[in-house]
Amino acid sequence: MRTYIMSLLIMLSLKSFAQIGISENLDIKFLAEILNQNRIVGLGEDSHGYKNSSEIKVALIKELKQEYGFNTVIFESSFCNNWAANNWNLEPLDDMKSRIYKVWNTAELLDLFEYAQASDMKFFGCDIKGQTGYRSTMFEERMAEQISKVDLKLETTFYNLEERTAVYREMFSLKKREVAQRDSVDALIDKYEILSGQVKLSSRLDSTTKSWVLACLDNRKSLLRLVKIEYGNFEKVTFRDAMMSSNLQWLLNGPFRDEKVIVWAADSHLAKKRYFDTMIALLPDSIKSNMYSMAIKPKRKANAKIKKTMKNIKAQDYFFVDQTAKYFPEKYHGAYDGIIFCEKWEKSRLIE
Repeated sequence: MRTYIMSLLIMLSLKSFAQIGISENLDIKFLAEILNQNRIVGLGEDSHGYKNSSEIKVALIKELKQEYGFNTVIFESSFCNNWAANNWNLEPLDDMKSRIYKVWNTAELLDLFEYAQASDMKFFGCDIKGQTGYRSTMFEERMAEQISKVDLKLETTFYNLEERTAVYREMFSLKKREVAQRDSVDALIDKYEILSGQVKLSSRLDSTTKSWVLACLDNRKSLLRLVKIEYGNFEKVTFRDAMMSSNLQWLLNGPFRDEKVIVWAADSHLAKKRYFDTMIALLPDSIKSNMYSMAIKPKRKANAKIKKTMKNIKAQDYFFVDQTAKYFPEKYHGAYDGIIFCEKWEKSRLIE
């Protein structure tokens, strides 16, 4: 295994620092102890697809899993596709590609998926969007299997709806936004609503399966509402965060209400306070009060005092600062509970 020579520096008081060396297996026990004081840990990244933030997050996830029983990771990726993937025994590479967005199809994440296969770690998603390609055969097959139990004729209905959803999603991605097309999307949403009603009335699905199927149908309706919003309209951002927040709350208060959970997402979604209502900001206080939200950013976004301190103590790769510290950046107060600043900020290489 490649050796990573790092230093994590924790601001323990207004004046002092404590340095933590990271060994070959990325032993970051002290930082994990801090995170473990909460049931939910949010691990962010300033922007997607960077090796340094992924490496430190994978290391933290392994430590939190091994030492503190954090068994579930919820990604900023498709709610529907992740539910479907849990019904398939895929090899780590295929599992990774079926669950998370292409920007994370990297060696760092493959390492996590290989690790998860050897343990009981579970992966889920909270986003209403899906991977590139607009359709997931895996999701459609699992949904069709369950819906056919309600009524065999509804299987064809569902496939037809998915086909039209893919067409409209691609159409709106290409910015073809004629009024007639938007009206057609509204009609499609209504058809999903009718299908949801039929599933609700059925006694042929167990309660757990029914709840997941209905949640997936709700996600499809939300996806269609998202693609209708004009490009350049900030409502597109706020609507997506609101829907991801709803999914996350559903997961945390439902299937994983008694579990320790890690949330993997962009810093912007994990902010507890921002100029707009983010995924985390919209969660009830009962959840936020038991969550540690960690941003991970390049050194260039640190304030002058942190940059000077990193230089003085020769921090080689990573520098962590808690919100209680004197030098915590003022602009991030209230948004994050802690921040890791990375000396290096290198793009990951995608696995095709």
